[in-house]
Amino acid sequence: MQSSSIDRRDEPEATSSTSELLPHGSYNTHLILPHPASTSLSESQTLYIPIASPPTPAPSPGLVGVYHNHGFPTYTHPDVGQPTLLPLPFFDMNVQDPVLRRQYLFSLISSCTSSELLYLSQAITPLLQRDSTLYLPEELVVHILSYVDEPKTLMRASQVSKHWHRIVRDESLWKSMCVIHEFDDWAEAQAEWRRKQRRRLEKGKSVVWGVNSIHHSQNEDLHRQRQAEGGLLNSSPSTDSSISDTPRQPPHSSRFSFRRFFRDSFIIRTNWRSGGKLLNSHRLPIVSPDSGTVTSFALDQDWVVVGLANSQIKVFSARTGVLSRTLVGHDSGVWGVCLVSEGSYRLPDKTAGEEWGSRTKKKWKGQDKDKSNYMDKGQSKDKALQGDSGGSKGVHTLSARMGGLDVGSSHDGTHVMPSESLEHLIPPAMQIALGLDPVESSDSSHETESSSEGVFDEDAADRADLQREKKKKQEKEYYNYHHLSEEDEEEMDGPDKPLNMCNSSQGWGQPNPLIVSGGCDKVVRVWDAKSGQCIYVLHGHISTIRSLRVLNNRPIAVTGSRDATLRVWDVQLGRCLRVLEGHHLSVRCLDVFGDRVVSGSYDNTCRLWNIDTGECLHVLAGHFSQIYSVAFDGVRIASGGLDTTVRIWDAETGQCVALLQGHTALVCQLQLSPTILATGGSDGRVITFSLATYTILHRIAAHDSSVTSLQFDDNFLVTGGNDGRVRLFETQSGNFVRELSEPSESVWKVGFVKGTCAVMCKRAGKTVVEIWSLNSSKSRRSKHRARRAELVAEGS
Repeated sequence: MQSSSIDRRDEPEATSSTSELLPHGSYNTHLILPHPASTSLSESQTLYIPIASPPTPAPSPGLVGVYHNHGFPTYTHPDVGQPTLLPLPFFDMNVQDPVLRRQYLFSLISSCTSSELLYLSQAITPLLQRDSTLYLPEELVVHILSYVDEPKTLMRASQVSKHWHRIVRDESLWKSMCVIHEFDDWAEAQAEWRRKQRRRLEKGKSVVWGVNSIHHSQNEDLHRQRQAEGGLLNSSPSTDSSISDTPRQPPHSSRFSFRRFFRDSFIIRTNWRSGGKLLNSHRLPIVSPDSGTVTSFALDQDWVVVGLANSQIKVFSARTGVLSRTLVGHDSGVWGVCLVSEGSYRLPDKTAGEEWGSRTKKKWKGQDKDKSNYMDKGQSKDKALQGDSGGSKGVHTLSARMGGLDVGSSHDGTHVMPSESLEHLIPPAMQIALGLDPVESSDSSHETESSSEGVFDEDAADRADLQREKKKKQEKEYYNYHHLSEEDEEEMDGPDKPLNMCNSSQGWGQPNPLIVSGGCDKVVRVWDAKSGQCIYVLHGHISTIRSLRVLNNRPIAVTGSRDATLRVWDVQLGRCLRVLEGHHLSVRCLDVFGDRVVSGSYDNTCRLWNIDTGECLHVLAGHFSQIYSVAFDGVRIASGGLDTTVRIWDAETGQCVALLQGHTALVCQLQLSPTILATGGSDGRVITFSLATYTILHRIAAHDSSVTSLQFDDNFLVTGGNDGRVRLFETQSGNFVRELSEPSESVWKVGFVKGTCAVMCKRAGKTVVEIWSLNSSKSRRSKHRARRAELVAEGS
């Protein structure tokens, strides 16, 4: 019994050894029972009874089905025998059940690592972004964007999507942006845009009017053709609307774009501060000491006209900087030039009894008169002027018509004495350039022959006047069709506009730009800027013409001379309308506004005249020395002279309202704006005054010697001086910005208009004319066009 007994201290080892022998690594509990014969605890025996584990079912062969573990798709792998996540190849993503798709995506995400989850987050986040503007009214979106004051932000927003691009192009956004950045002078830009649209529309109208004479035959042919095709069985030639004798209005162009206006203005302002491109720099030799001096200039967006002391006039292209032509005809220095832009409209002549309510667009682009002059003959003006009896196909442009006319290569202009009226004697091409009705070729040849014999044919003049009266009646129906638009009426309701500081004015509807000049040879010459031909040579003054202006939208020029008189000219008809007498000494300067002109004289007085009647309205006396500069804005008159003072006069009463001091030498430069008066003197100072309080705003030491040129706008003030510098200042603060050109010996003239600036100076012993562009960079096509213009100019 003792041998069979087992010590209890050995039980754990036995138990442990037994557990290690159990299959599958499982531990089966053993039942320990005491021996029944034992009488004490020490004598007890332990019996171990193994308990067998339940049988394990055989594994399923392969994929037998999909089980759901916590609601997610699983399957049983044949080698593992446990449920496993369903892999991507076994799940069909085309399943439409959203529950299954979400369950599978969750299972897929659960199996990803942290880096994979980060990648998924970065990939999914952009897909979850939504454009809030798609769920808001477009008006509200535009209102929100109106608070953006940075143009670059709007441009970046326009690149987000097509929807944003369309919203950002809203004109109200860019109009508010113009106001924020103080580009609020869009009225002038709108007027210029309308003038350009008229020119484009006129080109389309020329086709309509040019084929008017053959409309009837075309109408009948088309009617017969359509009847044969069965298209218009009940129509007649007179009722066919496809081709009608009634002129058709060309399709309207797009509206004025504030976005383009802001873009151009922003680029120009930026280039003023740091930029700009020198289009061309012309160096003209100086033969004698004073022959190369620039005595006058005129500038607009298309042309730069420079008058020299050597009697020549240089005409440059403001867009390319190319020298277009040289006008030769004056016998001595040219002291005054004025550039008249092409197109626009003509204001009525109050002295002729015309009323404002009957204003019409008498725009002359070479085809308006075509129809009125020759519609009764059934032929185009090309044939009538050229005597072409054959049929010419198509409608030629004005330049082609004028190119076919004999303007006379050596034509020195028609000399007109004060009491003469010889507009009917000028070549037909020049009549077209002036906006006149061209005289019949037979009459013109007869009149020209009579004039060549030195006999003035009064009957020919009467015939020409009668012919024009007849043509005006024929034009009435045509012009009634072209009533002014609302914008044109608004523009013409305030016809009194100050001339710019660049001596350019708006035309009266003539097809070509014109140049009016005067100088030491005492005559006024009228030139066609495109052909370079002199049209008129107007005689009347008996001394040097010192100053010259041309009114806006009227063919009226006013000249001031050293003979102490002013003369009013009709440069379209070549007539001296009236002589304004009253000054006792030379008329040194003048300025015009509307139908009034103010003149400054060496007799220490200024006079305000009515141009249409010749009446002297006021004599402005107060200066103690000669007057060298005047400025007139319709309300105030500013005058500066040798007594170093500037006086402000009321244009209605003629009373002096302010005496402004600050200069220590001659005040030779003046410019008025509605709120600011800028003055330049021989002491090199530039002073700006407030017109509200007549106090000094800024006193600028601009130059080391006399200020020769001065011009400003709302943003910048440009000055030129005898010290050879061209300097740029801020108008509002008076702070110096930069120098625009390289230093020279002397600066004669500086002027700018929008994105073009012209500098005329003396450098290295030569006269230099620099033309700067401050606009945006041009396209490759524009550059090729400019290069082609240069080659043509060199070849001519």
